[in-house]
Amino acid sequence: MAFSRNFGTEQSSATLRPNDRLTLGLIGMGVIFASLGLGEAVYRFAFRDFDGATDRLPIEMLFGLAFAWMTTKLARRIYLYRMETSARINFISVLRDDAKTVVSQLEERGFKEFLSHPLLLTLACIVRTTSSSVQPRSALRLLERAIDVLCLHWDEQKVIDRQRTTPLDGYDRERILKHIAYRARSPFVKRQRAEEITRKQLSLLGMDKVEPRDALIEIARFYGILVPAEDGYEFVHRTIHDFLAAKQWVESGEFARARSYEWNARTAYAACLLGDATDVLKQALEAHDGLPTATEIIGNYAGFDYPTIADALFKYFAEPRRVLQYERRLHSETDSKYSPRIIGLLASDFIRLANSDFLNFIVDYFCERNSKVADLLVAYAATELYSRWMKLEHQTYAKAFAAYKTEIFTFVVPGAKQAQLTIPRPGASK
Repeated sequence: MAFSRNFGTEQSSATLRPNDRLTLGLIGMGVIFASLGLGEAVYRFAFRDFDGATDRLPIEMLFGLAFAWMTTKLARRIYLYRMETSARINFISVLRDDAKTVVSQLEERGFKEFLSHPLLLTLACIVRTTSSSVQPRSALRLLERAIDVLCLHWDEQKVIDRQRTTPLDGYDRERILKHIAYRARSPFVKRQRAEEITRKQLSLLGMDKVEPRDALIEIARFYGILVPAEDGYEFVHRTIHDFLAAKQWVESGEFARARSYEWNARTAYAACLLGDATDVLKQALEAHDGLPTATEIIGNYAGFDYPTIADALFKYFAEPRRVLQYERRLHSETDSKYSPRIIGLLASDFIRLANSDFLNFIVDYFCERNSKVADLLVAYAATELYSRWMKLEHQTYAKAFAAYKTEIFTFVVPGAKQAQLTIPRPGASK
């Protein structure tokens, strides 16, 4: 895995902390004075016939300084080895002791794809072990943070300095990766094409003397994201390729100028990174093949205008064969044995991937509309909020209470994690 190459490489003295350098310096000074005696012994052994020589002290000093230099060098290497070993053990210990928690969290957030690929799992673990803040709930944000840590902050946080063959830094390497990803339609890139793109970026960075192949090999060695393959280079996972391409697409300004799109993950990631995904998401919901893109945008918690997208969702599910089951029962129809309820199933449940704030808005926006699509959108939103242990906002609850004219109303969504629920009161526990 990419991060494993950090360990076992020599660290430059520039990366040692000031107090560490001071400690080694004091050791060196002590060794110099202690070595004067050794220098005299070596002198006497090597020059037995010149016991009364007047130039003895400079020669003794030479032997002493040489021995002090070797001793300090050895002490430094031992210190670095122990520090790197400790970092490696701590990293493995965190993963071992908390492995079940990490896997459980990834599954709960819908990151099963990260569990199926070694590099994606490594990236998730890097975020988990290098940040004390709340972990991201969207795959895109998790990947964004992982790439940022891996390319820009990993060496600094772990106090290591990997041996380089080029003057490139983390920002330069990420820039090259983004440009290659953006110009490649598939994860595999022919060698000539990849090196041409790299050569151009090196020229723009003022590094014309750096060989493109050396830069690409160093990127592969440091990150393991774009690796050599037969007759070319290849991104190890399509998700990483699409993310880096989308990032370059947005940063170049070309995505904001686009008026038509291919409905794929790259477009979805770009819309999420843009900040306002309203137009792209609306077009995706209107397109006959746009559902995968719409699902990615909603599932990655993109920013968009709630009323516009709520109306687009209503229009999408109002199309034929997108409501698979619908039934609304009242007390009189069930002899008061059951609470009033809505039972139904939509052709797709991607709405459940949305952020909790938008789900609350769906309940508020559609609870007063008397239609099967509106009822089912409310049912899906309320069911998902309940499964997350979330509560409706007070204003939304009051509005739903007035709309359904009862305090207890059950939503039944076959196959949902929580099949039935009562409209949650503000402040009430599950």
